[in-house]
Amino acid sequence: SKKDTISKPSKLSGIVTFSSKGRINASVSTELVAKENKYIFLSYINYRKQPEYIFGIGNDVKREDMEEVQFERFRFATTALVRVQENLYLGVPLDISTYFNVQPDSNSFLIKNNVAGLDGGFTFGIGLAGALDSRENRYNPSQGAYVIGTLIFHPSFLGSAYQFTKFELDARKYFNPWLKHVIAVQATTTSAQGNTPFYELALMGGDRQMRGYYQGAYRDKVLVDGQVEY
Repeated sequence: SKKDTISKPSKLSGIVTFSSKGRINASVSTELVAKENKYIFLSYINYRKQPEYIFGIGNDVKREDMEEVQFERFRFATTALVRVQENLYLGVPLDISTYFNVQPDSNSFLIKNNVAGLDGGFTFGIGLAGALDSRENRYNPSQGAYVIGTLIFHPSFLGSAYQFTKFELDARKYFNPWLKHVIAVQATTTSAQGNTPFYELALMGGDRQMRGYYQGAYRDKVLVDGQVEY
């Protein structure tokens, strides 16, 4: 709304990649802010057809045991938040996904151990979310804090092929000690309990945190990590 001069900027971003081997990754994500910062909608939609590389599950894994797992995925996730106090938001997360054409290596530990998720399947999750956002700039912060947590349940009566609960917490703090120098501290944790498919476990690495690690090469039911950036 042109009349809303108070809300922080919204963001919409998308990416589509193709490879010569038929791999596809297409995503659109949004961070929409409305009604003078009263409502925030965080959404993500993705279609993916490309392999993942996995060393195993748990702490006792080795790089030499790396396996390739092919699959296709469609996923839609959204979190609707409402401001209840200054900088404090509460809301509801929704996570819908389906995995299909899962193809591990013929001698994969996933097959030997009959790990949940081998057959793919549909999951529907809903839960609770909370956020604290005191950043002065949502997309290029130099001070303030940002904390967001979600607790999502995947019950059978909503059609989920696997019944599990997933908790995620992302906490960030920004410091501006002098001039234009910024120090950012971040800690995250993920906990997946129940009959969790291997592709919904806590995944280490990726393009947003712990970037030195391929996302999902290390995975388990619980992950705690932290990083500092200058």
